[in-house]
Amino acid sequence: MPKKKKTTTRFKPKPATPPKKETPRATQIDMTNISPVDTCIAYKVVCATQEGQIMIADLMHRFGFSRHSTFDADPYRTTLNEGQRTVVMHIGRMIDADPAAFEDQNITEM
Repeated sequence: MPKKKKTTTRFKPKPATPPKKETPRATQIDMTNISPVDTCIAYKVVCATQEGQIMIADLMHRFGFSRHSTFDADPYRTTLNEGQRTVVMHIGRMIDADPAAFEDQNITEM
């Protein structure tokens, strides 16, 4: 009787892929080194893209611009709603702002 051939499974190596460029996470960015002008420009650049427009529309829908009021019978809920709305308002102000208006400011909060 002839011997059975031993079958082996050979794995093909995966093709080499170029390393992905690591995008810094927001928690990795040291905001003390970012000027208010650069921050304002970053808002404008991001929101000028289609993805940025989708993001803004989503935030407006979720956090207070699709409702008439942030009021709720629960005062804690009202506070939460108003806080969310305030963030969206800040983003809108940054998009509309003139970066030159921040040039003389040496502040980290806007």
